[in-house]
Amino acid sequence: MQAAFLSSPLVQLVDPRVGMRSQVLRPTLINDNVNRRVVTLGFKKGASIKLRNLRIGRDGAVGINNGQKGMWARFLVEEAENGIRLKSIGHKRELGRDVYLKADLDATAGHLVFGSSEHQGEDTIFTVEAAKVEPPPVVIIDEEELNSRVLTDEEKATFVNDGVLVLRGVVPPEAVADAVRTINHQLGVGGGPWEKDDDGNKLGRASGLQASEPIRDLLAKTPLHGVASQLLGRQFKGGNSGQVALRFPEPVDSKRKDSPPEQWHIDSMNKTPHMSQFMLLAGVALSDQPSDDCGNLHVWRGMHGHVHGAVKMMHEIRERERIPYAVPEGKGDDPWLGQRPLLPETQMSQVHLQPGDIVLAHQKAPHRIGINRSPSIRYQVYFRLSAEGYEPVGDGVEGLWRKWQVGDKDGSNEKEHAAEHEPATACDAQKDNDVQMEAA
Repeated sequence: MQAAFLSSPLVQLVDPRVGMRSQVLRPTLINDNVNRRVVTLGFKKGASIKLRNLRIGRDGAVGINNGQKGMWARFLVEEAENGIRLKSIGHKRELGRDVYLKADLDATAGHLVFGSSEHQGEDTIFTVEAAKVEPPPVVIIDEEELNSRVLTDEEKATFVNDGVLVLRGVVPPEAVADAVRTINHQLGVGGGPWEKDDDGNKLGRASGLQASEPIRDLLAKTPLHGVASQLLGRQFKGGNSGQVALRFPEPVDSKRKDSPPEQWHIDSMNKTPHMSQFMLLAGVALSDQPSDDCGNLHVWRGMHGHVHGAVKMMHEIRERERIPYAVPEGKGDDPWLGQRPLLPETQMSQVHLQPGDIVLAHQKAPHRIGINRSPSIRYQVYFRLSAEGYEPVGDGVEGLWRKWQVGDKDGSNEKEHAAEHEPATACDAQKDNDVQMEAA
């Protein structure tokens, strides 16, 4: 039953007593220990990639969060007679109690409603059915608009060499204005501009906007769509939602400094064992960032080959030594297995942008968030995209440029590129214990 639960991208839990089904859920495996399967349960909401995960709170109330994967949103999958049980990780770790998800029959809801229980009753046993996968919406874009911004050979060469490319004025002012207006409206309706994880940490992302039409249109209805097509192919995946990333100004008397150089990251490095969840990070500037310290994105140009080599080495070690994967939970956890490069601060630069500019970054391009010492909020939206048929291990780990449309880059000179100015790794110096979660 566990295998059936984890083999389908979308499932429904069924109360075998009455046959009532839950809403469609997306199970996500948190660790890779065959004897201890821990999952989160995401609610699929229309075309949005963003999921809100089911959680059992400290008080036993069942609800949903904004997509975080902390302990209160994690469940241990236990085999039961003719089904499975889902035990709360948070209650076991924090309170030493066995608390299970249970079925509360509520005919008015039209589907299974969840509660919690400390008893292994029949109402805590579920069977699993695969749910039908709805096809993604078809985005139709004017052909002339699609091809209105053609990448030059020089621009493609810059992207290949640096792993980062800035293009000016790609997104029209009216699309920028609609997105900013939508974000500001959300900030003004209350509830605060911050999302929080289960431990109360601020994430700095505007809540509830990821799949709104003005955010998605920054990609779907602007020349950015054509730019992405030139790099990934016409049928690229992703873009049904965008990360709204806000950087708020520091107080006037703030003495806070930027994170140390070793706290760079690549997106998905703390979420998956392959660290290669997508191919292209595409950012759209919605506010002025004309100089340093405006909440800019910090990038290490030309270091994507080194980082890719480290990811590949880590993955080979994990496969060879059969090291199970678990999402990092503390400062002592090292998903890189000692292979994380120590990148020189001299290679880092801050990206200066104006509204409508876009910044493109290879998924292996190391970057970090920056402090905002300007008087204004920094507004940015990020899309994470992949070519059709992209495989994280077969393509993302094994090849730096596999499935990219960037000319004659089939991986033949990746080794040569990565060998230049080879940086040290965490094995050669004090290991960076302060693993920074992805944000930009």
